[in-house]
Amino acid sequence: MSPEVRPSTQEGKASVAPVGESRTIFEIQQQQAKDAADLAELLKELGTAPEQNNMEPLTRRQWEKAVGKDLSFLGRGMNRTVYGVSSFLEGDQDPSSDLPADKRLVLKADKTWVAPEDQEEEKDLNGVLSSLFPDHFPKIHANLQVEVDGKKGSGTYTERVYFAPQGTEVKAPFAIVEKILKEEIGLPRFLDSNIGNGVKDERTGTKEESIVDRGTGAEVYVDDTGILIPADILKARKNILAFVARNTGVDAETRKLKRYTPEEADWIKANLAAFTTKYSGEVLAA
Repeated sequence: MSPEVRPSTQEGKASVAPVGESRTIFEIQQQQAKDAADLAELLKELGTAPEQNNMEPLTRRQWEKAVGKDLSFLGRGMNRTVYGVSSFLEGDQDPSSDLPADKRLVLKADKTWVAPEDQEEEKDLNGVLSSLFPDHFPKIHANLQVEVDGKKGSGTYTERVYFAPQGTEVKAPFAIVEKILKEEIGLPRFLDSNIGNGVKDERTGTKEESIVDRGTGAEVYVDDTGILIPADILKARKNILAFVARNTGVDAETRKLKRYTPEEADWIKANLAAFTTKYSGEVLAA
């Protein structure tokens, strides 16, 4: 049986209807296409339009040719098109990744080419967040840079989310993660609450349906890290380590495991130490 995936809403930043107004996915996609065309025209008038090659995303067939795998369309947002990679589900091991063969992955194909250095920074930022909250931030496992038929393309292999049916009980609300990020870790709000990204915007009253993973029951955020930059993580490093220390091991009173096992905490600290060394030049022990 094929996974249940909500078409056209798995990834991307789309326009949100005003409060109280309901729009179909088709209407949202129409608005997305219009917004993209308007932006391209504006950039052209300003003389800053990207190369035409970069304004024309690779087709599914071209991506299949580039990666040598059969792809199935899952969804489309303003910035990316999401494909299922059939061979991962069949147990094929991809040479560009160190994943076990049974990992669930999707290919997120950028509609506009993204430079390798920008991809790497996004992957590193995602790595910190997904290590802290693995059920809420799907992990980016590998970046892709391809060229096929004279056109460049970029994308990622990212952990796949199988959407639960609407109305499924939420076992791990994303609101808890947002509260921790803001009050305990001190990171700026970087989440995009537009439709299809998985989080609600309580400030504006937008009540779009959140994305719930069928396996874990956790609300999931599927967009990129937006305005978050490495300096934000470096500034919050001590808060992150303190949060991990408070939430590792077994609670003395309840005798229940806290958020992290000692092994998971060690991995988070090692990952954060490597991040700090890379973006500050300061060599730290995990």
